[in-house]
Amino acid sequence: MKKTIIFIGLFFLSSAFMMGQTSQIGHDVTIFSADGLKFSVMFNGVPINQEPASSVVATDVQTDWVKALITFEDASIPAIKKNILQIKGPNNNTNYPETVVYEIVNKKGEYTLKWSSTSPKKIQQQQTVIIQQQAPQEPKSNIQINTPNGTQIKVNVPK
Repeated sequence: MKKTIIFIGLFFLSSAFMMGQTSQIGHDVTIFSADGLKFSVMFNGVPINQEPASSVVATDVQTDWVKALITFEDASIPAIKKNILQIKGPNNNTNYPETVVYEIVNKKGEYTLKWSSTSPKKIQQQQTVIIQQQAPQEPKSNIQINTPNGTQIKVNVPK
């Protein structure tokens, strides 16, 4: 009975831990420039990349919409401001995280964000490996050794 109660307690504890782990999984957002322009991204006032790059990935974004600001390394290019940048797709009726990709395009001389793709996020789960070691075996008391020339040697080892 005691073992059953301990098992049930450990089960609920591990379930609560796993729920805490999955609640940290959010959406992934990639923004890239096919022209190779380097830029920096801020979501809701938080910088996503430290150095300007031509492709920026934000992982585990916990909201479905963000306020985005994209500033270019070339100061002559005006910043792109999006008050509502959609991360979670409109057809996603679940809370399953997604990966969304946006492209920076030059449209009539003005740079803007263009939606490129959305897909379910691929989540890699960690595997728990349990290694069972065998108990050491008691040494044999009688050992037989065969030599290359066909001679057999028997050794009796006291316990």
